[in-house]
Amino acid sequence: MRMETHAVLDAARTREIIAGARELLAKTGMKVTGTELNRELSALGAFQKKGERWLISEKQFDSFVEAYRKRPLPPPHSRFVGEASFYSCYLRDPHSGKVTETTTDSLRKAAVFSEKAAAQYPLSPVVPGYPTDVPGELSSLMRYKLALECCSQDVIPTPDALFASDYMFAMAKAAHKTMDRLPVYPISPLTLGSDSAEIVLRHKDKLKSFYVFTMPFMGITAPMHITMGYAQALAETVGSAILMEAVTGLPADIRPNLDPVDLKRFNIAFGTPLKFFLEQAGYELLSALREEPVPFSSVNIHTFAKECDCRAAMEKGMLMLSGALCGAKKFYCVGTLCLDELFDPLQLLWDLEMLQYVKQLLDGPPADRMEDTFLQEVQEGLSGGFSCSDRTLDDYKEYLELPAVCETMNWRSWVSGGEKGTLALLREKYDEIDAQPCHYQLDQAVQRELDAIYAQADAHWKEIQAEAH
Repeated sequence: MRMETHAVLDAARTREIIAGARELLAKTGMKVTGTELNRELSALGAFQKKGERWLISEKQFDSFVEAYRKRPLPPPHSRFVGEASFYSCYLRDPHSGKVTETTTDSLRKAAVFSEKAAAQYPLSPVVPGYPTDVPGELSSLMRYKLALECCSQDVIPTPDALFASDYMFAMAKAAHKTMDRLPVYPISPLTLGSDSAEIVLRHKDKLKSFYVFTMPFMGITAPMHITMGYAQALAETVGSAILMEAVTGLPADIRPNLDPVDLKRFNIAFGTPLKFFLEQAGYELLSALREEPVPFSSVNIHTFAKECDCRAAMEKGMLMLSGALCGAKKFYCVGTLCLDELFDPLQLLWDLEMLQYVKQLLDGPPADRMEDTFLQEVQEGLSGGFSCSDRTLDDYKEYLELPAVCETMNWRSWVSGGEKGTLALLREKYDEIDAQPCHYQLDQAVQRELDAIYAQADAHWKEIQAEAH
């Protein structure tokens, strides 16, 4: 089943956006921070500089778009699956409800639980946050180390700090993993810089490509206007891609994006219908730019709810179902609350139960047909009932697969059974999964190499800090 949706951006608006981005880069250009990036651009002599901004001509814009159209798209997600956020800094205990900052040990336990849960649910196990008990320059390195130690799926290595990037490449090599594609995150409005660009520049000889992802905020770092906001977002994305391609020689993928902001509380307005429409518009814009359909393959199911409650279910369920009906197969931020600050294992289980229900809606009921045994089965049912028939016992789950935490007792039975609410049932499910053995085990030789690499990075960072003081 697939929802017939109205386009957020029609053909006329996408043409206006592309033309606006093209003109903005030619007349306003991109500010570039970082001495090395500016030095490389100056040495190339391919771009005109106006003040502190590098201008990108309409011809350069068109050449990039022409080359981009010829590049294959990344393969779409094939598995209907959820994945937690990498960015949580708080974790809720499923029994006490106490919220604490994420640590190396608590994230290891959460990652192992995710690995166990993936045996029962459509889940890509990851480390659901970054450790706050290590220096910030080492947090992404420790997060990657934990992912290699605890999670069976290949986790995309994403260094957050320039210092950590050298050691992350070493870890990937030790674990026999590829690390050949990294992100570049421009700074809105119209600025190329930050560690992500420096990391790609430093390691260009090890990479095959990079991708550019923007996050301008409507009314804060971009116009409070979908068409003009996306024109700026596209300019930032394409402009950064063109400049980074020039200094690295690597091909770029792009993901223009625009985010809503709640100006009453001055915070990102995720978990809203507008956020979903803006994600849909991003795919429509890429489709227009490439002149081919770009499938709506994933959706973020954020909420600002702080607990596993009705608000979290409303916002996450709305985004999950809307995304699925538009074709999404990957659902980011399962188990995540308060945008992506807080990871809650009970919310993880609830999100995964919802995801399975959504999958049933997409699949539809069994398309069964009349069988030759019809009269015989009804006659047997008339005499002995249908409940214990072979067909009922064999085929029941094909027709009705209820969430494990959704009981169907009437009121009297529920009261006499202890009045267990949904959270109590989720805790029981958590304990059931947590008691299971974890079958994934990292090779011990690789483990020793990872330990040695992290110890080297930690010692190096301490030396730098000592010298600074």
